[in-house]
Amino acid sequence: MIADYKVIDTLNNDHKIFIVKNDKDNNVYVKKELSVFNEDIYRYLLDNPVKGVPRIKEICPHNDGLVVFEEYISGTDLETLIDTGKEFSESEIIDISVQLCTILQNINSHGAMIVHRDIKPSNIILKEDGSVYLLDFNAAKYVDDTKYKDTTLIGTVGYAAPEQYGFGSSTTQTDIYAIGILIRSLFEPRLSSQLAPIIKKCTEIDPKNRYRSVNDLKAALLKKNVAQTDYLKMTPVGFRTKNKYKMIFASFVYLAIFFISFTLEVKDVTNVADVWLNRIFVFSVCMFHIALIFNYRNLQLEFGIKEEWPIWKKIISIVAVNLFLFVIELFSFAMVESILFNH
Repeated sequence: MIADYKVIDTLNNDHKIFIVKNDKDNNVYVKKELSVFNEDIYRYLLDNPVKGVPRIKEICPHNDGLVVFEEYISGTDLETLIDTGKEFSESEIIDISVQLCTILQNINSHGAMIVHRDIKPSNIILKEDGSVYLLDFNAAKYVDDTKYKDTTLIGTVGYAAPEQYGFGSSTTQTDIYAIGILIRSLFEPRLSSQLAPIIKKCTEIDPKNRYRSVNDLKAALLKKNVAQTDYLKMTPVGFRTKNKYKMIFASFVYLAIFFISFTLEVKDVTNVADVWLNRIFVFSVCMFHIALIFNYRNLQLEFGIKEEWPIWKKIISIVAVNLFLFVIELFSFAMVESILFNH
């Protein structure tokens, strides 16, 4: 019942979205007072909870509207992240898009054919662990193949497909169009040769020329992700995220290591070969330990350091392994130098 919930904060006063607390279970929920809605969609989500969609706690018809109480998701919507200057890497964009496809697949896994019709950055929450939630099913509807066009024109300008403006009936391809626009907006103002063909196919004017299903789109994204992962495996430390600041810093570090290593002078040594052996040794050791510290190509796993370990355990292990290897390297180099140059 509506009376069981007490408003404790306002999320969006214009759209009547509030944070509330339930007096019976003392849990926090989101309350939405809807004037545009499809009650059958919300009842379906109430009866068929979907991972990646806030769980519906209760729905209450009220006056001429619908009041929905749903799970509160802690995270940041993509629109806010974009507005604050967040730059998404290609792999991050692929991951977000793949998760959206999975959510849409799961929504329809019980036999229903539901189209969201309002996929956009403000309706997508990204949690700290990287998981994605799709919000606001106010515009959602069941797919009806018997209708030539939508009876209600609804959607967000820029993300709504042409058929949402009366040029046809909304189908699965309608959400695919919006995902294509979303991918493009996450890249702006950058261009992506990897994902440009996917964006183009998603946003074709004629729905028949788009991907046939979110499953096909997901497969295409995963294929690109494999290519991207293979590329990243070969990309030097500091360049894998394509963050310009990290790349600039990494470039200076690499130049400094190169300069220091290959201008190194060894005291009391006149043998040119010995001097260059020392230089190559210093350069190789520096590059190896950078690769180990930043886990280039999962190098840490070769020394028993696992990704799932607590951060403190990983740091202690990385320091210990680096120190141990450095001692071994110095000893081995001294032995080689002694054998080659009779030191």
